[in-house]
Amino acid sequence: MTKKLIFFDIDGTLFDDEKKLPSSTKIAIGQLQDQGHEIAIATGRSPFNFKELQAELNIDAYVSFNGQYVVHNNEVIYKNAIVIPRN
Repeated sequence: MTKKLIFFDIDGTLFDDEKKLPSSTKIAIGQLQDQGHEIAIATGRSPFNFKELQAELNIDAYVSFNGQYVVHNNEVIYKNAIVIPRN
């Protein structure tokens, strides 16, 4: 089997409508990881807002701030801060 990098959004995908992580989702993510796939989070949120979820699912890759901050293997590989010039 070919190893894949699989991205998941948080709201309505990893979390249910009550903003909770269903046990079925946790099991499914674990099964994918056991099969050798790498799991990543893709979200508009800041990393601070999903740190607990990331730890619970053992995920070390994510695209956050709508693509402006990217981490792989817990290492920042891309960042593009919005800079507002001061007058």
